[in-house]
Amino acid sequence: MSTSPKRRSRRATPLTPEPLYRLGTAFWSSGVLFAAHRLAVFEVLEARPQTGSDLAGACRLTPAGAEKLLRACASLGLVTEDEAGLYRNSPLATTFLVRGKPAYQGHLLDYFADLWARFGELDHLLRTGEIGPREMAFNLVRPNDERQAAERAWVLAMHEIALGGQAEALCRAVDLSGYTRLLDVSGGAGSYALRFAEQYPGLTAEVFDLPEVVAIADELIQQSAVRDRVRVRAGDFVNADYGYGYDVVLLSGFCTGLGSGISCGY
Repeated sequence: MSTSPKRRSRRATPLTPEPLYRLGTAFWSSGVLFAAHRLAVFEVLEARPQTGSDLAGACRLTPAGAEKLLRACASLGLVTEDEAGLYRNSPLATTFLVRGKPAYQGHLLDYFADLWARFGELDHLLRTGEIGPREMAFNLVRPNDERQAAERAWVLAMHEIALGGQAEALCRAVDLSGYTRLLDVSGGAGSYALRFAEQYPGLTAEVFDLPEVVAIADELIQQSAVRDRVRVRAGDFVNADYGYGYDVVLLSGFCTGLGSGISCGY
């Protein structure tokens, strides 16, 4: 007589299309997030809790639309609702989605939203190497001020990614003790140069990038406590004369775009 424990038959988990449903509807969540951000829902809720009717008035929505948007945001963990029907920001929204907060990530959302049309025509891009006809048509009629706003949002989005932890991680990983001059090539908003200057009081830094980019970097530098040790220089990193006398040259997040004509941003 066998003394080994009796094995129970295991039924294989049946294969279902549920993962495909989740993938196919993932853009629903993005759409809710982008809409709530563009409508300043999180700024309104940060001022005070709101009912659906309150929010409809504040954001110029239909009452039904406001209620549906709030319920969708609640399902995504962006807002919470109490027993009185008042909605307020979740800690996630309060920390990252309210303009003016130190860790604000709204420009990154603007950048993601700007890619919406491109991913809708991803098959065309993969076949031809060119953006799709709908995005091309949109770009042709896009007002200059909106185009400039999108470009500014891209630069600030990269800054927000850096503030989200990347700049701090780089500063921990690279020891610049004893170094005095840093050149940040294609430095974008100057996020990493600023963080290194904050960490090392004896360090001066120069952020090198295109004129329209360093204009934004200079705005951020002038708001910082290390503005006397960080400056900008405009130019094209491919053909530039970088000069001499630098102890450290930082090359971060631009090599992936070389040779393809496509800037990846990260």
